[in-house]
Amino acid sequence: MNNLIEQRTNVNFSTKLNKKSQEIHEMLTAVYGETTIQPTTIRKWVKRFRDGREDVDDDARIGPPVTARIVHYEFVPEGTTVTAKYYLEVLKRLRWRIRQVRPELYKENRWILHQDNAPSHTTMVKRVMRGNHYGDLDAVKQSVTDEIKVLPCEDWKICFQKWRERWHKCILSNGEYFEGDEICIP
Repeated sequence: MNNLIEQRTNVNFSTKLNKKSQEIHEMLTAVYGETTIQPTTIRKWVKRFRDGREDVDDDARIGPPVTARIVHYEFVPEGTTVTAKYYLEVLKRLRWRIRQVRPELYKENRWILHQDNAPSHTTMVKRVMRGNHYGDLDAVKQSVTDEIKVLPCEDWKICFQKWRERWHKCILSNGEYFEGDEICIP
């Protein structure tokens, strides 16, 4: 059985025993360790099961998972130099945006900022835009935004898997990793 489905089944069972969300999380953590679903997710499923739901599968939906979304992005205005002060202001706006759209991540301090301009992330958008001419900067911004929104879920999964491999290599080499290094991941 899929680990996620198994955990949801256990949440359903525990809900029928009138266990509280916190207690369910503690029991799941004892069994599943680091792969335990988040407390906010447990609360969401407890509510669903208390409301009479029995199905533990995800509802059918189109597009990427709700958690796989861009929370904030900015284009640097033409002629602007990115200084430490400018970057700090961008980070403040990012933090505020996370607080607005992902309060559960903000409260639990579970969000990670990672600037990664790996070619695999930009190539997919460039491929579609190549050969087109745009009247102004706003048209370019709109085109980039539109292309990012229509990237298939599988492309995002591949990007995140490669990103995860890169940061894992970086950790294994104590920060001395550069793209192309031959580092075996155990």
